[in-house]
Amino acid sequence: KVKIKSYVVRTQDDLIREFITQYKYSVTEAQTDGLRYIRLKAGTGEIPAKGKIVKVKYTGRFLNTKAFDGNMSRSDSLSVTIGGTETVKGFQMGIEKMRLGEKAVIVFPSALGYGVNGNSSIPGYTPLSFEIYVAKIE
Repeated sequence: KVKIKSYVVRTQDDLIREFITQYKYSVTEAQTDGLRYIRLKAGTGEIPAKGKIVKVKYTGRFLNTKAFDGNMSRSDSLSVTIGGTETVKGFQMGIEKMRLGEKAVIVFPSALGYGVNGNSSIPGYTPLSFEIYVAKIE
């Protein structure tokens, strides 16, 4: 006797859509590469130019909301250069859309994150969410 189970295969895009629906987020901008930008609080001033250093407070989470990184509860902030490559692509792309004082959630597939291989704390093929606040622009 053979038992056959049925499986539902969900893509990273499916997982991202389910996450957005679950938290009732209103997507401000959806890009063709899979990045979703969700503005929580509007900022002021111009979007920073290439070469500017943006100081951010952030929390990185898996889509099950388990945090894997962040500095929200610390006094320091992360410095990110506009046009730079010091962070994963999705995080960088999200920050480059933000103004001073802006708060947003960005969600993106692994192709814009840690890819097929992942890193020490993030498995491959893992879509990620970041809550980001722009504290300062230099």
